[in-house]
Amino acid sequence: MRMTMLFLALSPFVPFGCSSPGSNGTGQDTRADTGPDAAAEAVPQDALSDSAPDTAPDALQLDTPRVDTAPDLVPDTAAVDTGIACRSGDCGVEIPGLAAEPFVAAEALFHQEADWLGGDVASSVALGNGRVAWLFGDSFIATSDKHVRSESVMVRNSVAVQTGLDPTTATMAFAWDKSQGEKLPRSFFAEDGDFWFWPGTGVLVQDRLLVFVSRIKGVEGGLGFAGVEWDARLVSNPQDPPGDWQVTDVDAPANDKSVYWGGGGVFVDEVHVVAFGFQEPSHDLYIARWLTAAAREGDLSGIEWWCGTEWGTACPPAVVLEDIATEFSVHQDAVFGCWMMLYQEFFGATSTVVRWAPHYTGPWSGAKVEYNPPEQSWPNAFQYAGKAHPELAGGDILATYAVNSFDFATLINDTTYYYPRVVRLTRECPEETAGQ
Repeated sequence: MRMTMLFLALSPFVPFGCSSPGSNGTGQDTRADTGPDAAAEAVPQDALSDSAPDTAPDALQLDTPRVDTAPDLVPDTAAVDTGIACRSGDCGVEIPGLAAEPFVAAEALFHQEADWLGGDVASSVALGNGRVAWLFGDSFIATSDKHVRSESVMVRNSVAVQTGLDPTTATMAFAWDKSQGEKLPRSFFAEDGDFWFWPGTGVLVQDRLLVFVSRIKGVEGGLGFAGVEWDARLVSNPQDPPGDWQVTDVDAPANDKSVYWGGGGVFVDEVHVVAFGFQEPSHDLYIARWLTAAAREGDLSGIEWWCGTEWGTACPPAVVLEDIATEFSVHQDAVFGCWMMLYQEFFGATSTVVRWAPHYTGPWSGAKVEYNPPEQSWPNAFQYAGKAHPELAGGDILATYAVNSFDFATLINDTTYYYPRVVRLTRECPEETAGQ
């Protein structure tokens, strides 16, 4: 079987928020730099990559926001002190750090299907009733009973549904297109001629699952592929097993800023679906929203952009952060009340960094290194696709990242690569304020 390899260089994604000294990192804060994200591909597809480490001081520092945030957008649970420190019922003063450690026992979740031999992206969407949808990018699928990557194909995407919120005890059902036969796997979200689709993340819109994807094409030279535009898919029955999902294409209106929506940070905020998006090639961050009722029907035509102090269709969209990773997560922390963004920063041997904000529109703190993956020291290894998964049990906050190799033979022969890595993050409250 002929195996090919591609690397995708994308840059890190950078937001602003409430933050404080973290632990189990370098002790430095991080400032986003331009940096590619990378990924490898196999027969006949490729893998997506992300960002790398940053540096910042022990004290909280906020990036200077491009625009003021509207004060009435700050949630009641996250009162702001001088626009810098969030308050919390548990920790009282500044948002404290996060202690990070590998959570190896949780990684067994991704090894439950013998034919699924690893994938990247690893975005999660809470479906309710103890179920979680997982979206994967390039995925190795076995084509023989040996269940080895040397006898596999790499489809452009796959999905799974986790039942049970604790990954150490949950079950996982994977799915891809088997319509051509069990040993002839195809991408779950099918190719469109010469174009293929890499998932970003998704959101449950009432009873339907809206998934944001990027349309990709192969090109001569360079990385061998290029993004074309953003796209979306709507699953009408996400409560069914993933192999039975009914998927329809969503008309995704183009924008003149070349923003790809849904690389991370998609959620429902009252009557709107809110999505973060990165611009190509700058990787600047924007925010948009759609009415929930319309999004449920697959109508994304009525887009509103965040313009710095208001939402609108005619006002100039605001850059929330500059030069950010194209894979990340954004959620409101249940304890701290602030919004948290997590991603791998830079390219290559990357660190897991976190930013905090009183509201998802900002202002966001500087990036803080919270975890240095042990794979940083592996020859030819690179880490990317860092994301938090707040819906999971087994720790305060669980996060994942991908590990890939610039040496394709290593990727094929060494299965310690390319299965999602899990990190457990524990909130650290100063003794004098804990429990207040």
